[in-house]
Amino acid sequence: MTGLSNHFHHWLPPTEADTLEAITNGLIVLDTNVLLDAYRFAAQARNELLDTLRKVGSRLWIPHQVALEFHKNRVPVIVEHDSAYRDSISLVTEFRDKLDTEFRIKLTELSGRVALPNSEADRLKTLALNGLDQAIKELQRMRQQHGVPQDALRNDLILADLQQILEGKVGEPPTAEADKDARAEADRRISEKRPPGFLDHKKDDPHGDYLLWSQALAEVKRRDIPLLIVTRDVKDDWFWKPSGRTLGARPELVDECRKEAGVPFVLMSTQTFLFHARKHLMISVSEDTLRQADALPPPSESKDELRLSSATLGIAMSKTEILFDHLNSRHVRLTHEIEHAMHRREQFKDMPELLSAIDAEIESIRQELARTEKMLIECIETVDALNDARARGSGAKVRVPLARVRNLLDSVKLLEGSA
Repeated sequence: MTGLSNHFHHWLPPTEADTLEAITNGLIVLDTNVLLDAYRFAAQARNELLDTLRKVGSRLWIPHQVALEFHKNRVPVIVEHDSAYRDSISLVTEFRDKLDTEFRIKLTELSGRVALPNSEADRLKTLALNGLDQAIKELQRMRQQHGVPQDALRNDLILADLQQILEGKVGEPPTAEADKDARAEADRRISEKRPPGFLDHKKDDPHGDYLLWSQALAEVKRRDIPLLIVTRDVKDDWFWKPSGRTLGARPELVDECRKEAGVPFVLMSTQTFLFHARKHLMISVSEDTLRQADALPPPSESKDELRLSSATLGIAMSKTEILFDHLNSRHVRLTHEIEHAMHRREQFKDMPELLSAIDAEIESIRQELARTEKMLIECIETVDALNDARARGSGAKVRVPLARVRNLLDSVKLLEGSA
């Protein structure tokens, strides 16, 4: 009965004692997304995250796989960060300019009806625009205060901090043979749906999660202390979620860690880690930082879908509607051109020397019409998806392929450039 009891113990969620032992004495291993979140957090939250990592000291460690993924994704995250602010500023500026133009027209109409003095008209316009001007300035201030400057790709102070914190705490690269064997094992686990990483089979590199896991197991076996992995990626191939309730690491992983390294395993989200660091390590972590850690969307979302802020969503909807109007007008024009060409074909049916040119023209128009109809369908589907995302609130997924949205918005840029 003792063996059976021990077996079932591994299928229970971690106790408070397990958590305390892991946070105070365990090897704390960070997933790539935790490091990248240093760029996503606002300045204070970033400082508290980095300070927490500093105070963990020699127990902090990242596998070689995490270091590779971090350097691969650092630049896209910096660009994504700045784009979010630029999109918001652009939307408010665009709305402000549109309001300025339309309000001036309405005030002119009002002046003609009630003899409104110019000074009063100017005062009303200023009152209406001041709030938007302040909003633009505030967004620009927040963009600067966030602490990821526009030249961060060349002068990356966050990277410098992380390099200092992680000095001597990065795993060695595996040998070519060890890497080959680990990737083969990752493929086997994906085919058998065995954790971790089997949900990453559609990724460009589906082996990343298992490489992190195997490298962490080897390190914790060498040190003979509990293993604590911190990640924002709360996927089902890492976390145990009976009846939809997250209880900790999957039992298979807890059991594997016991068998392979002889130590307990605890898995935490970034928010949970910061909460326990505050509670058990007496590190200063504000409620706002915990909120930011919880607010970021999971990094494991499909690349075929995207989340948009309310500002970016508004821009995408506006641009896509512009494209729809253009495509609809083109569809009407091409339909008329085919009708006109068919009429000419009938008119010159007894002149074979002209029919061949007319037939070629009709075929060319039909091909363009087919392309236009295909884009119209995709545009309508995208507009519907954007409206659905807006109805579900800021940060909701847009349920159409990301490539399609980009292609459609690129088409709008071409239209605006040729206007």
